Amino acid sequence: MNEKQMMELEPDKTPLILIVDDIPKNLQLLGTTLRDEGYKIAALNDPLQVLSSVRNLKPDLILLDVMMPEKDGFEVCKELKGDPDLAEIPVIFLTAKAEQENINFGLELGGADYVTKPFNSSELLARVETHVSLKMAKDQLRKQNNQLEDLIATRDRLYAVIGHDLRGPLNGITGLTRILLEDFEKSEPDPKIGKFISMIHQSSKDVWMLLSDLLNWARMQSGELMVQKEEVSSVKLINNVLELMEYQLTKKDMNINLKYEQEHPIFVDERYIATILRNILSNAIKFSEPGADIDISLQEGEAAYTIAVTDYGIGMDEETIDSLFSSKFHPRNKNEINKNGSGFGLMLSHQLAKIHNCKLEVVSKLGEGTTITLTIPVPSPEDAKTLKHAKAHY
Repeated sequence: MNEKQMMELEPDKTPLILIVDDIPKNLQLLGTTLRDEGYKIAALNDPLQVLSSVRNLKPDLILLDVMMPEKDGFEVCKELKGDPDLAEIPVIFLTAKAEQENINFGLELGGADYVTKPFNSSELLARVETHVSLKMAKDQLRKQNNQLEDLIATRDRLYAVIGHDLRGPLNGITGLTRILLEDFEKSEPDPKIGKFISMIHQSSKDVWMLLSDLLNWARMQSGELMVQKEEVSSVKLINNVLELMEYQLTKKDMNINLKYEQEHPIFVDERYIATILRNILSNAIKFSEPGADIDISLQEGEAAYTIAVTDYGIGMDEETIDSLFSSKFHPRNKNEINKNGSGFGLMLSHQLAKIHNCKLEVVSKLGEGTTITLTIPVPSPEDAKTLKHAKAHY
């Protein structure tokens, strides 16, 4: 093993090999062969001292003679593999016994490999390099796993802070500004004050909604999102979402046209479907001209219920549509109407739709607007009864 190969295994780490053999000449020959290849060497001729020496030295590989007095190599290997702190250290047997039965016995005890005596230097070095590389790669992977566990623990603590410590103050701000708005309507102060209070109130709601979206995304990534489906009025759900979007709609003087022939119930988790519709509407408002209309149409088919949101804004090209729901790339529109936007809302909506067995479809053309359709499966009467009380874990 040359210096470059060792650096690739682990920076600043020269592998240590422990040689165990009761014959001094074998120790000398093996030590010289391996030292010339750049390995650090420790030698031991007493099998009774192997366990304590390995605990102290923590070698990267053990070359273990089989035929030794008082305790043979098989017994020593069994003791090593029985110690959880030492079991991962690979053992290569050095043996004059080339019978398959003896070889199998050594491998069953946990030996990684064997080399027959008299050994061929090239073969020995090739086997040593293979198992040292595997050992050090496993050590590196174990280290990275530990670091990953620490990162996950840190992430979970961060989520706890976001979910608990930030929600309280935001709730307080939203509640206080709502009270201020109610009091403002009963008095006759400077109109600018009312406008500023409204802006603060809306900003706190916006931050609250973004916080909720981020926490939902985090729960999905960790597999902790719980979905509880129940019967929900589609029209009521949409009207609730429109109420949340009132400030944005008023600010751009936009009009919503809600179109449906008959109100139908849908079986969904209202919280998350509302999040999907809120993000779709937010996107429609963002990329539409002031004073424009947005159409929301509800239709029920035999197998599915659809909610389509259509704007008449700047639209998208095919490349943007194809990347719209990707977690790796978030499109940004260069149009002056809205240069900013991470695309996070639609990406989250796509994932929330999937865990509901729903589907989001986008039809758009540059300069002509966009239609995003949410398709919700219609459950059978039997499934509908079950869904009212069932909880699904994702």
